[in-house]
Amino acid sequence: MFIARNSKMKGDKTLDQATSHHKADGLPVLGAAGFSRFRRVGTLAVFFLALCLLGVDNARAEAEDDVELYSLTFTAGHTGFPDITYFANTEAYKFTFEGVKYRIGNVSSVTKQYGKRTRINIDPPFPPDGENRSKFHLHAGTSDSDMTKLSFGDSTVSGNVNSWNESVGWEQSNQAVIRITAPKHLNNSLRLAEYPETSDENTGRLEILDATAGDDGQWKWVCDDGFGEEEAKVACGQMDLPTSGAGVWELPSDWLNPQGSGFGVLLEMLVVAALSEIPALLDDVDCKGDESKLINCTHAGRGVSDCELSEAVGVTCQEEEDSDGDE
Repeated sequence: MFIARNSKMKGDKTLDQATSHHKADGLPVLGAAGFSRFRRVGTLAVFFLALCLLGVDNARAEAEDDVELYSLTFTAGHTGFPDITYFANTEAYKFTFEGVKYRIGNVSSVTKQYGKRTRINIDPPFPPDGENRSKFHLHAGTSDSDMTKLSFGDSTVSGNVNSWNESVGWEQSNQAVIRITAPKHLNNSLRLAEYPETSDENTGRLEILDATAGDDGQWKWVCDDGFGEEEAKVACGQMDLPTSGAGVWELPSDWLNPQGSGFGVLLEMLVVAALSEIPALLDDVDCKGDESKLINCTHAGRGVSDCELSEAVGVTCQEEEDSDGDE
C-alpha cells in the first residue's frame, strides 16, 4: 500500500508526519493535520464564493455613470449685497428621490468679504443619509460647457443649506446652471436574485438595493405582504423586463432548507445563512400602477417590516399570452 510504503521509508517518523510531508508522483499526501487545515480553508473559500456569486454582500465593485436627478438653468433674481447674488427663490423647482420630494430654494454665490462660496438650499436636507454624501454631486456653472463638479460630501451643511468653499463663476454671470446627480446603483436598483435558481431568466426572487447601507449599498429583499400583480408590473418595468403578463412568482417551499449533499448544496446552505442576516427593505408595498420605481409605491417605510425571510417575494416578468396561447 502507498501509505505503508511511505511509513517504511520514513521508519523513524510517525505515520502522520510521513503522510503530511511526503510526495508521490508530484502530488501531496495529506495527513490528519493537513486535511484539517485544507478543510478549513475550503470552507472559507466556499463561503466567499457564495457571497460573491449570489450578491448578498455589499453590492457594487465596479464604477457606474451618474444619473441626473435634476437639471435647471436659473436667471439671477437679485443681488442682495455687493458680494451675494441670488439665482432662485421659488417653490417651483422640485425633484424626487427615493419617493421623497425635494424643493430647491435659494441658489447663491458669495464672494469678497465672506470668501468664495457656492450655496444651494434644498428642503428637506439632501442627500437623505450621511454615509453616501460623497456619492452625490452638484454640477454648477454658468453654461452647459462651463461646469464644476462639487461633491455633497465636501459641503458644509447648515439646516437645509449645502455650502462649498469654491466659486463656480456665478458672481460674473446673470445665469446659473445646476445639475444634481447620483450613481445609478444608489437610485434603488432592482434585480432578480440568482438563488433560488429558476429555468427562466425573467423569473426570480426580487431584491432591491438599499443605498444607505455602507459605502456602496446592500441588496435586500422585499416582503410578499400585499404584493400582487400591480406591484410585479411596476418592478418588472423598472428592470426593463416585460410587464403585460407580470405577476408574483411563488418561491419553492424548500428554498430555505436545501436538501442533499455535495458542493452545490453546501453553497446553497451558506447563501441561506447569509441571507438570514439581511432584513427586508420594503413591506406592505401598494402600487397604483403608474409608478416608475417600486420605491415610489406606498409601503410601510424603508426597513420597516415584521416579515421573516420565508416571506420574501418573487416575480415573473412575462408578455401576456393571447387567447390562442401565443405571445
